[in-house]
Amino acid sequence: MHKKTIRHVLASALSIFPACFFLAGLAVPSLAFALNEPPVANAGGDRTMYTGDSITLSGTAYDPDGEPIVLWSWVVESAPSGSVWDLLPASPSTATFSAYTQGQYLISLIVESPSGGSAPDVATITVADNLPPVAIATADKTEGLAPFTVQFDASQSYDPEGKLLAEYFWDFGDGSMGSYAVTPAHTYSLPGTYLAILAVTDERGAVGSDVLLITAVPEPETYAMMLAGLGLVGFMAKRRKQVEA
Repeated sequence: MHKKTIRHVLASALSIFPACFFLAGLAVPSLAFALNEPPVANAGGDRTMYTGDSITLSGTAYDPDGEPIVLWSWVVESAPSGSVWDLLPASPSTATFSAYTQGQYLISLIVESPSGGSAPDVATITVADNLPPVAIATADKTEGLAPFTVQFDASQSYDPEGKLLAEYFWDFGDGSMGSYAVTPAHTYSLPGTYLAILAVTDERGAVGSDVLLITAVPEPETYAMMLAGLGLVGFMAKRRKQVEA
């Protein structure tokens, strides 16, 4: 009767307190209670952007216990000293980030379920200034007897950030229409010295330029006549001064 009473008391205790007791080699299982696990946030990973741009931060999250995510919180944890930026919620899981100062920004995402909050997940946003493209103007010749044709070439121009150039433009310096071609040919009909200017534009509107000096020399006969004419003008001017004196 005594052993039976002890087992009865233990069985009653086990129905109240979750544990596992062993009595004379007899295992009595307890009731198991699972611990609640916090939700997990993902800020979307590191990003790169240019100053003045806006990007959308897209977060994801889940709760291991299947509870709904009821709150999303985006926070700028760190920013360059004196920087100017905006962080605005766009939807429950997204935010719009704009930065006007270059440098690195640390932005965290924290989510909450009815049972608690997640640890912060941090994304590093690197903000850089756009570098202007580099224009390189070359020509098969820069001097010749007028009229003469020059073959221009802008194909060595490049964007230092590895992007494609959006536009090329040549101003030949003689009042003509110019050209948007990469390798245009142009004829200089009249003698003179001209500045041929190449301007290249990147996809963000930054411009780089380069200049070539083009000299169109008159034909020998024309040149001789021009020199003779200049000499005659000089002689007449000198003669007039002598007469006046």
